[in-house]
Amino acid sequence: MSLASSDKEIETGQFSFPASWQDNVRMQVQFAMFRSRHLDAESYDAKMNFWMELIGKYLKFSGRPIFSLRNLQLLFMRGDQLPACLDTVISEMQKRKQIRSRSEFEHDPANSWSGWLVNSLVTRPLSWGWSKIKHSVVTEDLEASTLVEWIHLDVLNVCVIF
Repeated sequence: MSLASSDKEIETGQFSFPASWQDNVRMQVQFAMFRSRHLDAESYDAKMNFWMELIGKYLKFSGRPIFSLRNLQLLFMRGDQLPACLDTVISEMQKRKQIRSRSEFEHDPANSWSGWLVNSLVTRPLSWGWSKIKHSVVTEDLEASTLVEWIHLDVLNVCVIF
């Protein structure tokens, strides 16, 4: 399934969802939480690709590479149904290095030896230690995790080129 931009999308200035978006049964499956990949790897991968392509396509269409889980949930809402699987999609995109957190992206050290040295020997170890202590003492705030902003790197590159 290709989610390439259509001429209709360009003419109307409105985002066009894939044809399967109108199929309630199919979309109910797409909106559900992911089942374990080992149960049906092919379906898992197809669902993952559907969402990753749709997210990338929408972000390119909008010209904004920055998004949050909550933003995507509201954007892709069908009726009163929110996609329950997007947290897994975002995690996978992060593993594949397709996205980076906005804070990480903005605080990337300058391309200098001193910036790298400070980041490697001071900032990252302290940040890692603090996050481990914080997570062991404080339960994760699910609402806050939906508001973390991410940057889609491919979309960012497209936006920078144009």
